[in-house]
Amino acid sequence: MRFGALVTLAVILAAIFACCTTTNVLEEAKKKYNEIQDMSGEAVIKSGDVEKIVYFAFKKPRSFMLAGKDEVLTVSNGSVEWVYYGKNNSYVIKSPERPPFDYGDILKNGTARKEGEYYIIESDSGSVWLDESFLPVKIERSGVVIEFRQLNVNTGINDKDFTFVPPMDAEKKEPRPEKLLSLDEAQKEVNFSIVVPTYTAGHDFIGALVFKFDDSEIVNLYYRLGTSTLIIVESTSPAVMPLSGEENVTIGNTTGQIAEFGDSTMLRFKIEDIEVTISGKLDRSEIMRIASSMLN
Repeated sequence: MRFGALVTLAVILAAIFACCTTTNVLEEAKKKYNEIQDMSGEAVIKSGDVEKIVYFAFKKPRSFMLAGKDEVLTVSNGSVEWVYYGKNNSYVIKSPERPPFDYGDILKNGTARKEGEYYIIESDSGSVWLDESFLPVKIERSGVVIEFRQLNVNTGINDKDFTFVPPMDAEKKEPRPEKLLSLDEAQKEVNFSIVVPTYTAGHDFIGALVFKFDDSEIVNLYYRLGTSTLIIVESTSPAVMPLSGEENVTIGNTTGQIAEFGDSTMLRFKIEDIEVTISGKLDRSEIMRIASSMLN
C-alpha cells in the first residue's frame, strides 16, 4: 500500500509540475512575443516540394517584406500589398495577407511541450518552435514551413520600408481573381458599417473581400472601368506608417494623406473610427472627389 501510494503521489506531482512548466512556457513565450516590435533576417520557406531562401522583414502589427532569389518582391503595409516580378518587370496590387512571420495567434490558445532543446507550442492555427530565449526558430501552418536561418529583433525598421514604388516602366497587372462578396454579404461579416462612395469616376462595383485579424477587420471594395481597377480599403485598425512621398490634403471637414506612384494615386483618411484607403489609376482630383462622396 505504501509503495502504491508513493507511486500515485509521484504521478500527481509529476503532472502538477508538468502543468506548471507548460503554463510558465506559455507565459514566457507571450512575454517575449509582446516585446518584439520588428523582426528581420534570412529564412527558408517550404511548401510541398518547393523551397526558397528569402530575406524578410516584419513589423507589427501587419507590415512585412519578402525578397527571394527568384526576383519576386512582396511588400505590404498592412492595408495594401504589392508583388513585383523582376524577371518581366511587372507588378500587382492586391489585398493584404497575414504576415507569415507573425505567430501571435498560435500562442493565444496554444499548448506547450519541450522537445530536445526547443519549446513547441501548438494550436489550431499552427505550430511554432522556440529556442531557450523564447525566440522563434520555426513556424508551421497550413502546410507551409518557415525556418529561420538568421533572426534580428527590434532593430528599428523604418516604416517607409513597407511601401513599394514600382519602376516607371513596370507593367501593372491584375491579381488573380478571388471569390468576391456582395455588399450585403460583406456587411454581415464585419462589425462596422461599410461606407460606399456615391461617385466612382465611372467605375462599377464588382465585389468585396473581407479579412479578419486578431485585432482588426478589413473590407476591400473593388470597382472596375475597362481594365482599370479602383480599390477602397476600410479597416478598424489605423495605419501605423506614412505613405512614401505623402502630402496632407483636406477632404470636406477632415484631413488625409495623398501620394502618387507613377500613374496611380493613393489617398488615406478616416471616417469616424474607420481608416479608409483609396487607390487607383486616377489623378488626385478624382480620387479626392471619390473620398468626398463617402463623407456626404
